[in-house]
Amino acid sequence: MRVGRVALIALSVLVFFGCAVAPTVITNSKDETVSLVYGYIDMSDGVKATFLNSSKVSYVNLKQIDPVIDKPVKLCGVSNGAFWNDRLSAGIYQVLEFGRYERTPVVNITRRYPLPEFTKNITAFKVSKPGLYYVGTFKLVEEYDEKMGYQFTVVETGKPREKEVLEILLPLSEGTKWEALIQKRIKELK
Repeated sequence: MRVGRVALIALSVLVFFGCAVAPTVITNSKDETVSLVYGYIDMSDGVKATFLNSSKVSYVNLKQIDPVIDKPVKLCGVSNGAFWNDRLSAGIYQVLEFGRYERTPVVNITRRYPLPEFTKNITAFKVSKPGLYYVGTFKLVEEYDEKMGYQFTVVETGKPREKEVLEILLPLSEGTKWEALIQKRIKELK
């Protein structure tokens, strides 16, 4: 009986929190009004003074700025530094927060990098009609100040280029409506 209760609780937790898990592949939405938005975040210059050895971003959250909606935060899929969301409708968005996780035998660490919300930040973009939208490639620049502690900024860079980001996403889009659009865009960028 106890095992059954534990299994039921575990299942309930998975169902409850399951919708908060970021996607691992690009989905094949039947909604013709949505767009695939993608970009890249390089975290190789992040904090070195923690257990966080990884230079790859673990999560990216977008926020819909306009039009204002009840649930404006959108989770992104992440793979090898590239991030995407394949269900964005028309509107203005920006990266709200990104970060990385490190799990060790002793401790779990999350390093968060929230971006300014009160005004558009450099990651802001507009989705006007269905299609592919490249947000850009960004690099985390983090420095230590004895008075202020760790401070960070995010700068736009040109590496990796859009084509390289799409090449990361292409295998994740296999069998979806996005696959042909990604292949076409890669050819255009040659």
